[in-house]
Amino acid sequence: MESSSQNATLAATYVNNTGSHIFLTGKAGTGKTTFLKDIVSRTHKRSIVAAPTGVAAINAGGVTLHSLFQLPFGAFIPEDPGGLFGRREAEQAVNTPVSLKKQQKMGSNKRRLIRELELLIIDEVSMLRADVMDAIDLVLRNIRGKRKTPFGGVQLLMIGDLLQLPPVVKDQEWSYLSNYYRNLFFFNAHAFHHQKPVYIELEKIYRQQDQDFINLLGHLRENRLDKNDMELLRQRTTEHPDEEQAHKAVYLTTHNHQANTINEERLHTLPGKAFHYKASIEGDFPQYYFPLDEPLVLKKNAQVMFIKNDHTGQQRYYNGKIGMVKKISAHKVTVSFDDGTEDVVVEHYTWERKRFTMDPESGDVKEQVLGQFEQYPLRLAWAITIHKSQGLTFEKAIIDISRAFAPGQAYVALSRLRTLQGLTLKGSLPSHGLTPDKCLMDFAKNKQETHTLTKNLKTQSLQYIKEYLAVAFDFGELSYLLHQYSRLPGKNKKESHPEQKPWAVETEMMLKDPIQVARKFRVQMEHLFNSPDPVDKIQERTMAAKDYFDPILRSFSQRIHSHMGAIKGELQTGKPLRELERLEGAFFIQRQKIYKALQLIEYYKNGRELTGLEVEKQTKHLREERLKERPAAGSPSQPKAKPGQSAQTSYELYREGKTPEQIATSRGLALSTIEGHLAQHVAKGDLNALEFVEKRKHDQIIKAHKALKTTKLSEIMAVLGSEFTYSDIRFTLAGYFSSKDPKTGVSPAS
Repeated sequence: MESSSQNATLAATYVNNTGSHIFLTGKAGTGKTTFLKDIVSRTHKRSIVAAPTGVAAINAGGVTLHSLFQLPFGAFIPEDPGGLFGRREAEQAVNTPVSLKKQQKMGSNKRRLIRELELLIIDEVSMLRADVMDAIDLVLRNIRGKRKTPFGGVQLLMIGDLLQLPPVVKDQEWSYLSNYYRNLFFFNAHAFHHQKPVYIELEKIYRQQDQDFINLLGHLRENRLDKNDMELLRQRTTEHPDEEQAHKAVYLTTHNHQANTINEERLHTLPGKAFHYKASIEGDFPQYYFPLDEPLVLKKNAQVMFIKNDHTGQQRYYNGKIGMVKKISAHKVTVSFDDGTEDVVVEHYTWERKRFTMDPESGDVKEQVLGQFEQYPLRLAWAITIHKSQGLTFEKAIIDISRAFAPGQAYVALSRLRTLQGLTLKGSLPSHGLTPDKCLMDFAKNKQETHTLTKNLKTQSLQYIKEYLAVAFDFGELSYLLHQYSRLPGKNKKESHPEQKPWAVETEMMLKDPIQVARKFRVQMEHLFNSPDPVDKIQERTMAAKDYFDPILRSFSQRIHSHMGAIKGELQTGKPLRELERLEGAFFIQRQKIYKALQLIEYYKNGRELTGLEVEKQTKHLREERLKERPAAGSPSQPKAKPGQSAQTSYELYREGKTPEQIATSRGLALSTIEGHLAQHVAKGDLNALEFVEKRKHDQIIKAHKALKTTKLSEIMAVLGSEFTYSDIRFTLAGYFSSKDPKTGVSPAS
């Protein structure tokens, strides 16, 4: 890894080899952003990156937590208080578990995405409130059907520095939330009451090299400045910065209006024409996601700052580099630098607003671009707020923190600088507002030494394998999806096929035995994990289970494809086919999980870390195998069957010597449908009912029909024994009312 400290490597191993929730922190410049990008590219887990705010989400390459989980804005209290709230409270947008569940309107694809999610990465977690964290916990438990498991079994990787900017809460909201929370830092969420996240801190600092400055920042972060620190700051303090100090320096302020005023005044004093550059905005990209002001107004000689790294890889500039507009026109901006590097003709940069979806066939998490914002990656840089400076690096800055209003603001501001020599402190440090909350210091006590984390890793890795095996051999989701398919299409009959329900019900019944066997396997695994040195036995039993279940799951995929072929030419809409593709994809995903479980065990035995690359190699092999087994893409649809044609096909196959079960499998239809087809031909006199029903049963059914004077199958079945089936009754009555008697060939009416 680029952020190659020992704890960074350890944190990556905890993400990939365990299911533990992780809080990854570190001082400014320790490589938290680099770690995030690296883990996204390397993990074998289905993951999503999210953040508390729109701008943070755009910068992290993710989505907002509110959009991902469809959370309403306002306070969330973790209990339903009954009649405690009146109309006035309801108007303040106070959400409860009941109201949150009612507001969940997720589509099936989004629900599948969340049910298959393994790793949720939350960037800038210091800004995330505890009540929002509890709302996320509730949504995950509810959608994933794991009501007693925190976050529904999803692993959380939370990245941020709690000694920077805290979560924001309005006084009105706190009047409700204070009854449930000591404070609103994320770790006080009720979901963490029984188990705090693993606390890992990145310690190697990459931004600063001067040890005196590093020590000063560390002391400032923890509010324990000593005499030496104060003397260093005094030497850098002035009420009126001179021209040399101000040259190419960024003025860091605590409030937006201060920064805007400075930038507007300095721009206005420059001679020459002002150019207004409008961003090119496509798709869904709301204003609160804008990464910079719109429009961008520049003049020649304006001091500007790049807000992205050079995307060409030539490293001509970086996020936070200061320059001056040297040349400017309606369609071209050239920026020069004082450090001797070449002038840059600035190119547009495109920010993307994304959402995550799941490929229904492969189970891969895919990024879908909802909107784009294209603009020069520049902003006026005579002044910038401390909040917007997070993540940036400056050579020179004038900092006014006399009005700092939140713990951590002074630390954030000073830690943007590479050297102490680049600092000019305007005014003195505030006498209040610098002390971090005591609860942060208490939470920091959860941080464990590296040797302790390493020692615990083996146990937690084995626990993760145990939990993953339970997921890989749990086929309940497949049964649920079959049940959902049987209920299609709801009210619109044009979106259905008469075969859907009987086929789905029959397929669900066929899945019952594998579900029972898998349940017994999971119980066996539970015992094995409790035995001494269990890994070899676990690997052996898992391999045997794979050999048993893999062909079964493949046969279900083949059955689905046969069913798709059978109904394809008779549909007026593609919705059932799309649902069947998703269903087949779910069976394939289950196979992937089983193979991945074996990889996890193998890598654990060899003391190695499984990565996404190794899992992708295995998955690629399975995909190639799957493509060979499925019908060729683009094969012509079956023509729409004429009335009676499907029954005729079944009849002809029966005459060729195939059993009803074989016909059902080959045609992708339910057995009950095939029996219905053959019963039609019994009624026509083409087949004898006694080919399908024993003589003894046949006669008893006729007697029951005559006694009850009914042809309703359910009423006749009610007086017969459990040895009879509806098919027995259907064939018998079809023969009885046929044009030819099964014994004499004479019609009953004659």
